[in-house]
Amino acid sequence: MTPEQLEDAYWRAYRDFYRWRNIWTGAQGKPAADRVRHVAYPGGWKKFEPMWDALIRTGQVTRALPLLEATLSSTAARKRR
Repeated sequence: MTPEQLEDAYWRAYRDFYRWRNIWTGAQGKPAADRVRHVAYPGGWKKFEPMWDALIRTGQVTRALPLLEATLSSTAARKRR
């Protein structure tokens, strides 16, 4: 396998793994309290990776922290109930 073939295979597997259909299917196997978090993490991180990369590189990621913290803490709080 050439380096180019390996890289092509990697990106194909990456795209297949992070398809919305696969994210939703994975969430269905989680307890109800964890489903939102399961969709939010791969959906919010991997599907919008270029946006996150830009926010991190420009030092603006702290502006997104309240939204991230609210999403993660609300799902964790529901789980504790």
